[in-house]
Amino acid sequence: MPSNTLRQPAQKRISLPSSQRLTTITESANTTPLEAPPPIPRRSSRRNSASHSESNSWRFSRRWSGSGSSRSERSAPPPPYEWVPEPLAADGSDEEPKVVDERLEKLRRGEGDGKKRRGGWVRVGAIFAVVVVIAVALGMGLGVGLKKSKGGGGEDENAEGSSGGDGSDMPPQKFPLGEYNGSTDDTSVASFNWIISNTSSIYATNDTTTTPSDGVPANLTVSSSNDPFGITFTDKALTYVSPSSNVTSAHYTFSFTSTRRIIPSPAITADSTNAECFFNQTIFTANIYLSTERKFPSSSTSIGGYEPWPYAVEITQTAAGGNDVPDCYSTVDGQEGEPVTADLVPQPEESECSCEYRNY
Repeated sequence: MPSNTLRQPAQKRISLPSSQRLTTITESANTTPLEAPPPIPRRSSRRNSASHSESNSWRFSRRWSGSGSSRSERSAPPPPYEWVPEPLAADGSDEEPKVVDERLEKLRRGEGDGKKRRGGWVRVGAIFAVVVVIAVALGMGLGVGLKKSKGGGGEDENAEGSSGGDGSDMPPQKFPLGEYNGSTDDTSVASFNWIISNTSSIYATNDTTTTPSDGVPANLTVSSSNDPFGITFTDKALTYVSPSSNVTSAHYTFSFTSTRRIIPSPAITADSTNAECFFNQTIFTANIYLSTERKFPSSSTSIGGYEPWPYAVEITQTAAGGNDVPDCYSTVDGQEGEPVTADLVPQPEESECSCEYRNY
């Protein structure tokens, strides 16, 4: 920091002879005395004291261009002054202002040299990676735990009752839920495949108490399999019937109207061509028993991937008589042709044509 006082040259000893020295100058006694100096004004509160002379706002430094000590060199003008602005004291404060380094002030405000703090984004990325790893680990752990839990539950359900289908297509379910086959041969040979599903967590089983003769909703539905040669139906509601007069005949029942297609034999056309007939108002009714013993099939081997229903099954298809019952048409190369009406005698409406299937 430049000094606030002028640097004085070193004093030299005078080596001139006395004859060449200047004579002493004396003053007369009549010399007019000097006027008294003006009074020193009171120091301002904004003015630095003498104790802080090293922090004076006016600073300068003396530069020497050479090592000479002549008077002409010493009388050279001082270097230009460098002015540093003096900070103002806060309003109402008696404290003397202090000169603050601008670089320190910028660093305090976070603006030092325009440099940004390092490591911020790196730390954020590291924290995010740790969170992702923890989330993946938790997900894998929960998935394995749930899988084991489901496996244990399936074993318990198998112990309680039978399950339908193969394990790869459908997880084990509690009886009567699942896929089943009902094969009959007592009156007519036929095979029916169906799927029973629940519409509520509470549904009727063979342990349910007695019901009125009309039964109660079982909270179950039944659907047929995708058999192009069989009767197709979807989500038909089951009714649970267990009358008090015959508790051993507890069963599910459902009914709906459909169209039954048959190929008459022998031929019904004059030229003995092929024909097909449709009973358009056929009533399909099924009774699926929950305790009555079956007689067919004798084994419990699955048929077409469907578990045999463990109890008796009874299915009927009924169509009433009347005009145009049934509707018959000739067929040519599998295509429907002209209607066939010759030699067909309509039956009374009160008469019925029915087919019955059961395995007991």
